[in-house]
Amino acid sequence: VEAAVAARRASDLRCFLCIFFLMIRRPPRSTLFPYTTLFRSDSGAPITNGDDNIVGVVLVFRDVTEEYLRDKKLQESEKQFRNLIQNSPMGIHRYRLEEDGRLVFQGANPAADTILGVNHDQFLGQTIEEAFPPLTETEVPEKYREVARTGKHWTHENIEYEDEAIKGAFEIWAFQTVPNEMAVKFRNITEKKQAEQALKKEKEQAQLYLDIAGVMLIALDTSDRKSTRLNSSHTDIHRMPSSA
Repeated sequence: VEAAVAARRASDLRCFLCIFFLMIRRPPRSTLFPYTTLFRSDSGAPITNGDDNIVGVVLVFRDVTEEYLRDKKLQESEKQFRNLIQNSPMGIHRYRLEEDGRLVFQGANPAADTILGVNHDQFLGQTIEEAFPPLTETEVPEKYREVARTGKHWTHENIEYEDEAIKGAFEIWAFQTVPNEMAVKFRNITEKKQAEQALKKEKEQAQLYLDIAGVMLIALDTSDRKSTRLNSSHTDIHRMPSSA
């Protein structure tokens, strides 16, 4: 709602000027009504005659309560989001998609520095290809662009990366934050993969020992008495023809 008030008489001019200067010295908030808080935007301009003498003033008021409350809510949401990023135990990278298609690194959280062992300030303003060259030959940059542009999510269970400062396997979750901006959460799964590979090797070795044992061995699950492991002797025996 906009309202304009003009004072044409010299006797009214002093009154309106006093009101205007009182308003600009107060915060843009009004509590004229007992149960309503209003926020306003206001401005003023003098009215002059042909001799450039001030003969009046125009005061313009606009109710900006809805805009103020909306902006305040948005600021609170952004603050909560920043806090979540900063305090997340997972590493987080943020990117912005430019009009020319460049995906520019915008920052990282403290956990990212810890997980990768580098200071991410060195990457600020660089494209993803400049900051992390080995990713150039992968699908990652284009997937990130798609996330920033469309809002789709993208995950990958195993991204292997190695350069002069960073080496490891990572699980990632990429998502849009606002249109043309995105973030990616990641965690280092190198130790997990090493543990899985070690367990696989142990199982292969155990199977090898069973196969060279020279006798038939069967491992049973006591809960349902189903076999869980057989050695090659069991297979060879069951392939033998029965005696007449």
